[in-house]
Amino acid sequence: MSFIPPDQLDGPNLIAQFIIEYRGRGHFLPYDDHLLVKKWIADAGDVDTLLLVLSDIIPKFFAASAAQGKHPPSLTRLDRKIGQILEARRKNQMPDLGP
Repeated sequence: MSFIPPDQLDGPNLIAQFIIEYRGRGHFLPYDDHLLVKKWIADAGDVDTLLLVLSDIIPKFFAASAAQGKHPPSLTRLDRKIGQILEARRKNQMPDLGP
């Protein structure tokens, strides 16, 4: 459930809310995670592309720590992986994840 009104869920807010939902703990992302999200959006070129990439990675990423009863890890652990996927998409080495 979002604490941000639906008409304000744009760009970084939309991505942050998506991550928070899967994180399962807390209502806010750490500041460093917000900076990383902004970097990823710039690298992806648009929010929709980043959401497609994250939708494949984020659920598994947080489920692993939740299964072990650990605090959700920082997104910095995903920075290299997300960067590689976005770079591969730019080079058209990966099939389009969209419809």
